[in-house]
Amino acid sequence: MNTNKQTHIPDTPVSVGSAMKIYCVEIENIQTWDCPDFANAYITYAEIDDPKTGERRELTEQELEDLDPAYAQEYIWDYIF
Repeated sequence: MNTNKQTHIPDTPVSVGSAMKIYCVEIENIQTWDCPDFANAYITYAEIDDPKTGERRELTEQELEDLDPAYAQEYIWDYIF
């Protein structure tokens, strides 16, 4: 992992909350020196299976901002290990 680069994680879902899974995640600002916390990393793009329509869609900017930062950390850990 390199600093300040966008990392695309393959289409492997991770559960968010009780019902939502996010896919096709892109994370920025992964700092290798910040392992294991990755406190500066954040999700810049993700898709969900919309519970209203049943179709996959992009998360809105607001939905991305509302995501718990722990999800970025979880994705990084799943991707690295």
